[in-house]
Amino acid sequence: MFLGLAPLDWLMLFLYFIVVIFIGFWTARKVRTEEDYFIGGRKFSGPLLIAHWLCTGTHSEMPVQVAGATYDRKVGLGGIWYQWMWLFCTPFYWLIAPITRRMRIVTTGDFFRERYGRDLEIAYTVFAILFYIGFIAMTFQGAGRAIAGATGMQLRLEHTIAILSVVSAFYVFAGGIVAAAFTDFLQGLMIVVLSVLMIPFGLWKIGGMAALHQKLPPEMMRPVAPPDAKEGDLLFIVMMSLIALVGIVAQPHTVVATGSGKTEWEARVGMTYGNFVKRFLTIAWAFTGLIGAVLFVGLEHREEVWGRSVQALLPVGFRGLMVAAMMAGITAVETFMVVGSGLFTRNCYELLMRDKPENHYLLVGRCAAVGMLIGGILIALFAPSVTAILKPSLEIIAFVGIPMWLGIIWRRANRTGAWASILFAIGTWVLGWQMGWDAPHRALLFLPIGFLSGIVFSLLTQPQPRQQLEAFYNKLHTPVSLDEVARPVPAPVSNPHPQKLINHPDIEIPKLSKGDIVGFLVAWGLVGFLIALLWWLTGLGR
Repeated sequence: MFLGLAPLDWLMLFLYFIVVIFIGFWTARKVRTEEDYFIGGRKFSGPLLIAHWLCTGTHSEMPVQVAGATYDRKVGLGGIWYQWMWLFCTPFYWLIAPITRRMRIVTTGDFFRERYGRDLEIAYTVFAILFYIGFIAMTFQGAGRAIAGATGMQLRLEHTIAILSVVSAFYVFAGGIVAAAFTDFLQGLMIVVLSVLMIPFGLWKIGGMAALHQKLPPEMMRPVAPPDAKEGDLLFIVMMSLIALVGIVAQPHTVVATGSGKTEWEARVGMTYGNFVKRFLTIAWAFTGLIGAVLFVGLEHREEVWGRSVQALLPVGFRGLMVAAMMAGITAVETFMVVGSGLFTRNCYELLMRDKPENHYLLVGRCAAVGMLIGGILIALFAPSVTAILKPSLEIIAFVGIPMWLGIIWRRANRTGAWASILFAIGTWVLGWQMGWDAPHRALLFLPIGFLSGIVFSLLTQPQPRQQLEAFYNKLHTPVSLDEVARPVPAPVSNPHPQKLINHPDIEIPKLSKGDIVGFLVAWGLVGFLIALLWWLTGLGR
């Protein structure tokens, strides 16, 4: 054994690194322009986008956090809602993905420029970069804790973070979003198989589901935690789900991932079903925490339980594969760095340094990605836990999610209203923070006030110029066709008579097609299936 791993484990790690380095060099040859680097040239197929969304939305800290929460005896299975907060949002992805694809933009900053103006473009970029630095920090800390635990703490947290940061920096500097997306196929396969594989090994170790019920208090097996837990209870579920739905459109990688699809069909299939795979995996992560509560009593830090479980439950070879999977999970960091660097380059730097050659902006984007990496590393080294980073990060992106939703569905929303929604949301959030409220209670305050202030100030001030609005909504109401994608230079988008869901001059929700409705209902059916599956699993062995 060397650093807690057997020779076969190290062989698996070595083979993984060989594969990802090869992919990095191979994809680097395909990157020639900003569009190639930041959104893959808009060429991704449905299966590739499913894997890309699964792994963009599945980071190494997620199993660490979910397992850690369910390990907590006050929270139990209710800890699953740290990731299932997006469960009730997922059907809406079927409707959101075509909208974001129809915007035909490279970054979400482009949306704020086209819809509101340059100042909102820059403001959004600042929020998005802060959000991404937080998510980079979470991913590194989660992967670091998992790998440290898997090696029996012989590899320290700071050492694993250093190793992971080098891999990410190389990968992003080489291939951009294309490199990250192709690696997602490898990570997707590994994370699906190994997350599920942990459960039978764990149940065999403790004596089956019956032993789980015998050795844990009954309240730990309930999918909704009691109110005094303040995590995973009903208020937590409702408010964190709302924060997730408001913020998902403004998360920078949403526009990038949907925009990299050939058409809106690929965009919606990838976004919806890539995330449904993740919702299924979350069940495995939650039960790993429950099994860990039986095996490991009194851990110093609850987020150690995932790594400890890897070491205790998986046989030699599989343990090395799981460590490789945790390293593969940092492909999400690569996506964050690429998208964040795209925002900085396109939505800040190019405003100041115009008329530079394409390779100049590409170099700036790569350097900006490394700068974000450094910020994420510093937070990862000093933050107390993954959870301590997660909640404020989601709240930060929700601040700009409010004006984005208003700008999509309401023509009357204007620049003044957008600024008001952001500033009033931040002000009420600060008030809640000072009063000692947790994230769900802060959301009860800042979400309605943010939307209300945006509406009121928009109505009290002049609307955006008509020409600006027409250009934006023409795109929003015009589906993306294969003919458009195939053109070297896309023709101007024009749709003078759009079909709208509500016949009101200021409401701009596109009319739903049969595919919209059927896909939306099917997605809700999958939500019901997953909830029923969780309830059924909790009853086994009683």
